[in-house]
Amino acid sequence: MNLEYSSDVAKIIQSYIIDCNVENIYANLLNNGAVYNAINKSKLHSPFINLLECSPPSITYGIDLPVFIKSTQVKFPTIMICAMDPLPPEPYSPFWKNKNIDLEKEVGFGTPFNIGGDLNNPKGSMKSNIPFFRSLNEKYQLYITDIFKLFFRIQLSDGLLASNSYHPYTELKKGHENIHASILAQEITIVKPHVIITLGSASISKLLEMNQLINGFVQQKKNFSDSLNFYKWNNEIPIISSPHISGAANGAKSKIINQDIHKDLVSKYQNEKLALIISKYIT
Repeated sequence: MNLEYSSDVAKIIQSYIIDCNVENIYANLLNNGAVYNAINKSKLHSPFINLLECSPPSITYGIDLPVFIKSTQVKFPTIMICAMDPLPPEPYSPFWKNKNIDLEKEVGFGTPFNIGGDLNNPKGSMKSNIPFFRSLNEKYQLYITDIFKLFFRIQLSDGLLASNSYHPYTELKKGHENIHASILAQEITIVKPHVIITLGSASISKLLEMNQLINGFVQQKKNFSDSLNFYKWNNEIPIISSPHISGAANGAKSKIINQDIHKDLVSKYQNEKLALIISKYIT
């Protein structure tokens, strides 16, 4: 499993989100693993910095940089895997001990699911996540991204509010367009995925909203039951909606992977079997 990045996607992040050398940060993350690079939030572009300046105080800023997991088989098609957003630990987490970062003034960088470093010796949550990606990577090139690239927590009197629940942020516009939808649409144009896979209920909800905003293509979201759900981006690219691969979604995953129609799929890990089921529906 080889990690790579797209220079074109790096340019989008550098042009639209934050003014820094994104390719240098990519190089550090992919070569050294989940090293927490930090840039002052004043480097965020408009409208992001404008929103933060007129909002309540916020904390734990994070940007996930999208990555490719490349296969040695260059002929393999690319599938795009969309999660919701970066989710840095809460400010009181031991994670921040000995991290040289100002949680109220600096933006930390990572990769989706903390993918980086030695994938043959995964650590932390990657131990349970890696079987999912490894299984899919046997047949496909993978491009892994988030619906929202920037995450932060608003500090309210009664607690912290995640940016994905902060309406002024989720509806943030640059000119007349939702900036999150615009960035994601550009990614899709660059990557040209054969299929888009969403992980979790929140990510498919937002992707369908963006599909309507960008393409005018309306689809009703379906709840998870005992099967995956299926949609299309702009009535062209298939979308497969799956429960998240985190432990919190084990119940939703179990309803799907324990169906009799999938009993022929042998796997050691729950997430690996989920990947095998998804593969059955990629044509």
